[in-house]
Formats: sequence, C-alpha cells, structure tokens
Amino acid sequence: MRSVQNDGGPSYAPESQSRGERPISPPWCPGLFFRALCCLVCLTAMIAPSPAQAQVNLQFVTEPPSPVAGHPFRLVIAGTAVAFQASDHKEDRSVVIEDETIRVIQKGGVLGFPSEEPYLASVEVGPLSQGTWNVVVDLLDEDGSNLPFAPKAAVELGAIFLGASYRIEGPEVGYSSTAVSFTISRVDNCPSLGEITVTHEPAENGADGTVTIPWDNGCPILPPPPELEVLETGPIGPLPAGRWNIDVVDGRGHLQARSELEVLPTPVLLQGDRFRVEAAWFNNLAADDAFPATAPTNDSALYAFFTPGNWEVMLKVLDGCAINDFYWVFTAANTNQGYDILITDTVTGEEWTYHNPLGTTAPAVTDTQAFPCG
Repeated sequence: MRSVQNDGGPSYAPESQSRGERPISPPWCPGLFFRALCCLVCLTAMIAPSPAQAQVNLQFVTEPPSPVAGHPFRLVIAGTAVAFQASDHKEDRSVVIEDETIRVIQKGGVLGFPSEEPYLASVEVGPLSQGTWNVVVDLLDEDGSNLPFAPKAAVELGAIFLGASYRIEGPEVGYSSTAVSFTISRVDNCPSLGEITVTHEPAENGADGTVTIPWDNGCPILPPPPELEVLETGPIGPLPAGRWNIDVVDGRGHLQARSELEVLPTPVLLQGDRFRVEAAWFNNLAADDAFPATAPTNDSALYAFFTPGNWEVMLKVLDGCAINDFYWVFTAANTNQGYDILITDTVTGEEWTYHNPLGTTAPAVTDTQAFPCG
C-alpha cells in the first residue's frame, strides 16, 4: 500500500503495520536492551567529570625573590592541573617576551581524565627593563595547538615588578685630605642602604680602587607605588690619591650605577694659602702625583716620590716683598727622576713652573723674582 507523507515524498510501510499490528524488534537486540543501554549512558555522563571542567591552580615565585631590571632571573611555576598532564622535558617549554608580558609556552601536554596532576616548570627570564610585567602560561599539546576541552589556553598568574633605575651623583674630583659624599636615587620605595666598603685594589676599568655602596631591593614581587627615593651616603674617605670607582650594587652584588672620582693629592698652600703648589714625578716605567711627605709650614713643603717615606724635593716660597717686591721660590732635590712643579698665585692666577728632565740630577733653583708682590 502506498502512503503519502507531508513532504510529498513516497514511502512504504510494512504490510503488518498497515493492518495495525506491533512493529517487530530486530531478533538480535530486543527493545528492552536499547532502553537499558540509553539509561546507563545518561547516568555515566552525569556522574563522570568532563574534561571541559579542567582547572588549573598555579602560582609562581622568582629566584631571587626580588629581581632587578637589567639582570636575568629564574621564574618557577608550580601547582596542580586537573585534566592536564604536562611534559617533563625542558625542551617543551619556552619563554616569549612581548607587550610587557612574560609568556611561558608549555607544549607536550595531554589530557588526564579526570585526575589532578602536579605541575612544575622552571625557566630563565631576562634581562628585562624596569616596570611591571604580567606572567602568563600557555598550555598546549605536542603540536603546539590548544588542547580540546583543556583549561583556558592562556593562564594569567599575576604580575611582577622589576625595579629599579639607579642613579648616583657626586663630585668628579676630590682631594686626599677631604671626605666626599654622594647622592643615590632610585625609582622605588623600599630602600635599604648597606655598609659602604672601600677596596684599594686595581679595578677592571683601570681605577686604583672601588667604593662599594650596597642598596638592596627589598620590595615585594608586586609593584610598589612609584616614588623617587633619594639617599645620602654621608662622608666617604678621605681616600688616597688616584682614580676611584664609586659603585652602587643591588642585593645580589650586581653593579647598578657607577660614578668615577679622581682623588688628587691635597694641594699644598703656602704664604697664608695664597700660593698653591702641585708636583708630579715620572720615569720610563710610571708616572704619578707627588705627595707631601710631611705637613707643610707657612713657607716650606717636602715632597716624596713612589712612597711617603721616600723624600725627594724640598720647596720654599719666601716673602721677599720688603726686599725687592717679589715672592721668591727655592727648590732643592736629591733625585735624577723626572718631575714637574707648578705653583699658582691664587690671587692673580699667575703660574710658576719648573721641569726636571728624566736622568738629570736636579740642580738647586733660587728664583728671587718668581711672583710680583702686587
């Protein structure tokens, strides 16, 4: 018998059905079995957790705890992941730095169903610039694609603050009899100035010594309010004559800022501080400033070369104004080293110089018209 359906398409019903008889179930699967199987599948779906419910509970720490801009640090991510198993191979992890974000890309993941799996990753990061950086983890499969039903691909773990910008200001020239001080500033609000140390040893840049000023970064991981912190070092020295590095280091000993200081021998001032006397020696092997061997008097000074105990040159500036209206300069030496003497009249700016060539036994000098008395 032909029947007509709503769509107008032809179809044929079994002859038994046309007579109102019950449809016949397949002989290999009674209808009751179909109903039981359907109920079992539905019940299992309600009880068993789905991979779509996968959750990630991750946190991170840094080594050291307070990383500093301009230096690498280690980022350790640990926690648990439900329905996600990460590869233990380091080559499956990489770090991408973009848009103030530290993105840890974790490949090689597979779905765990439905157990909670531990997760641990340690990666080297930086150096990065100062500022606040977001930490994100991407959980991907072996091919680098998002896992189906896996946790959110980009897991945002929080932010980290990298401080700080150090700056040091102070004199470029000083004298061996006078202490110096410096001003240190940093964009940070947790200063901790350590004990200043002085090391009188040659430095890598040719300096004769180093003053180390430790300023530890005691800030937590999250960024502090940006403030300009300024600290005064207080008096440093007096330092011996020579070139000095004034170094500011962070809590890990990394150099953050440097100022160079030239420490000159304390100038000798004679005749009521009117005449400033400077001396320097030289030979084929070295050259250096001469330094006073003893405290000068009002009109006389004694200079040493090489070491403070090796006295070489005696110098006098005498007031001869009552006699010939001039100041007189006398020198005597017991050396054949080369040396130079510069005497400056601090009132008029006029200079008097003497040069002794290397290898020449220094003669006595008696200049009775060195400076006019005006």
